[in-house]
Amino acid sequence: MKAVIKEIKKKKILFLMLMPAFIHVFIFSYLPMAGAILAFKRFQYNLGIFKSPWAGFSNFKFFFISGDAFRVTVNTLMYNLIFITVNNFLEISFAIILSELSGRIFKKITQSVMFLPYFISWVIAGVIVYNFFNYEFGVFNGIRRALGLEPVDVYNSANWWRVLLVFFSAWKNVGYGTIIYLSAIMGIEQEMFDAAEIDGANLYQRIRHIMLPSLVPTMVMLLLLAVSNIFRGISDFSISLWGQTRWFMMPLT
Repeated sequence: MKAVIKEIKKKKILFLMLMPAFIHVFIFSYLPMAGAILAFKRFQYNLGIFKSPWAGFSNFKFFFISGDAFRVTVNTLMYNLIFITVNNFLEISFAIILSELSGRIFKKITQSVMFLPYFISWVIAGVIVYNFFNYEFGVFNGIRRALGLEPVDVYNSANWWRVLLVFFSAWKNVGYGTIIYLSAIMGIEQEMFDAAEIDGANLYQRIRHIMLPSLVPTMVMLLLLAVSNIFRGISDFSISLWGQTRWFMMPLT
């Protein structure tokens, strides 16, 4: 214990720099874990989570005998695989495009615009989507009515959400991944590109033989992080966007 205290005193500046990240993780990742006991409770609103009576494994029993357990699990895996595939493809593509742009101001503006949705809460995103696709007064159906077309009840159509979930996942996350891949590209030695250009390599060949192989470690790191998040449920945005969890049960085919 004395050795630990001595080490903290010795490197107190480094520990102080670490404190904001530690506090953030503790508050938003560890404290909410106490709510996991809700799975073993018969929840009553007037009593709250901790005073509600224990239910044992009855909630799990209800889930597995409902007949939806397999579909929910498969959909969780399939949707996340689609998210990972689409997002990574777009992130790498946009990073390569941005790295080849010559206009510095345009590049900075584009990066900022792409990165902005990452900071928008899924709750806010859900409100935006609701106001856009609402059947009665949404912008989407307003435009359709103005054009003489029939309105579409998007919130009760599974086919629409197969596309919208993937689209809004990309809209919110691609900017963040693009910045990471762009940083990796900027770290590639310029001499390699210059040598390839002198040897007659065109842009496609430089991307294929220099950029993409150099991005493999970053791809693996982001892939592992994405896979580790799969069983958190297809994220908070599904509930925020649709307002209910039944989309989990939408068959992909």
